[in-house]
Amino acid sequence: MRALRLEKFAEDASGIALRDIDIPEASGADALVRVHCAGLNPSDVRNAQGRMPQTQLPRTTGRDFCGEVQGLGLVFGSGDAGFTRDGTHAEYVLLPKAALVPKPERLSVEQAAACGVPYCTAYEALVLKCALHAGETVLVVGGGAVGQAAAQIAHWFGARVLLATRRDPSQVACGAFDEVLKLEAAKGVDVVLNTVGGATFLPSTQALGKGGRLASIAADAQRKEVSFDLFAFYRRELSFFGVDSLAHSPVEAASMLRRMLPGFASGALVPEVPDRMSLQEAPRAFADVLHGVSTKRVFTLF
Repeated sequence: MRALRLEKFAEDASGIALRDIDIPEASGADALVRVHCAGLNPSDVRNAQGRMPQTQLPRTTGRDFCGEVQGLGLVFGSGDAGFTRDGTHAEYVLLPKAALVPKPERLSVEQAAACGVPYCTAYEALVLKCALHAGETVLVVGGGAVGQAAAQIAHWFGARVLLATRRDPSQVACGAFDEVLKLEAAKGVDVVLNTVGGATFLPSTQALGKGGRLASIAADAQRKEVSFDLFAFYRRELSFFGVDSLAHSPVEAASMLRRMLPGFASGALVPEVPDRMSLQEAPRAFADVLHGVSTKRVFTLF
């Protein structure tokens, strides 16, 4: 089968190559998925740069997918494939049967293949960590696929959503937060999802009201250490959470996707339609993501 193999780490993510390798054999609790489409995420590119210490070479890349399993039909999923196990950028991938979720009818194969990491990350942050409920106000800091998914999930849960975004993610800072703080001066927001880190961390904490919860999914590589007002932290009874999507096993990701099936079915959760590319175009796709192109990409295989 054809598979995109990461053979060496390189800062420009150029260590990937299209190879012919053996089709894996399914046994026991695993199923062989014939991959129709596989999503490309920023974490796949960081993996190619050598920033994921759990990855051993050579490795088939890829986390998100939509494909077909004999007897089950079209399924989709996500998780840590591509790092601790061979991933989804291949004609076939071997995954636990419990990691497979029926594809929602409303979603195209391409949408289903691109939504795993963004929606699971946003769902864990808002629902599992921050315990979001109807009537609360959520501030989403930063755009991108996770931010878009978070806004939809928050609306689906009956929350009010505020966005603090800029075209240049590094510039999401004081201006946007000043407006939010003015709007929420009386009591602050209930939940903040920060997808940027760095200079946005402190104003994120300042936007929180009493009992507020902050979930962070990213760090600015140039500013990994941050500070906040410890008096405000305990006097306002705040909670801070870290969310690492790489900690999701395929089975754990499937559990979250199953909980979101009603949202996909109702049209409340609508993943963007990604650009389709072939595996032969992978070097360009990886380079595009590395240089900040925000449009989602999927590799089409069948």
